[in-house]
Amino acid sequence: MELRLEHLFVVFLSGLLVEELHFDLPFLLNDFSEEQLDFIVKWYPRVGHSWLIQAFCSGLNAALLLTFFYRVASQNRTVYDTANFISMLFMWPLVEYCHHLEREVETGADTVLKLRVIAMLHASMVPGLLVGSLNSYLAVQEVSRKKQQKVQKGEGAAAVKLKKER
Repeated sequence: MELRLEHLFVVFLSGLLVEELHFDLPFLLNDFSEEQLDFIVKWYPRVGHSWLIQAFCSGLNAALLLTFFYRVASQNRTVYDTANFISMLFMWPLVEYCHHLEREVETGADTVLKLRVIAMLHASMVPGLLVGSLNSYLAVQEVSRKKQQKVQKGEGAAAVKLKKER
């Protein structure tokens, strides 16, 4: 299988998402303790979503968006590349809204609600990454198939030309 640049980006984003979901799982299952709540309230604004982590995540998203834009603008464009580009246009604002909520997590009446929303946003990103990976794989297959057809047409034309010359 041929790897594309976006596969590398998706691996890093998946790692970040798995780390996030590790902390989000108790809030998704509505089975969290006060210690977990206290830890998350301290962790998200300081360590978990420091500006460095958010810059890395946003940078990867920007790189993905530019990669998909390049693929859509190229001559080897596939419907899968277009789908990835459009989905990235929707996914990036979702990610940035999630970052915004994580920076604002603090102890208060709506803390648990915010943490549940963050957990649901993280969970909703999983299908996006999986579908994006599948679309990238299918795009690679389609481009390979098109290149193979071009080569076969070229070989066929060369064979016809040789027959005419004889």
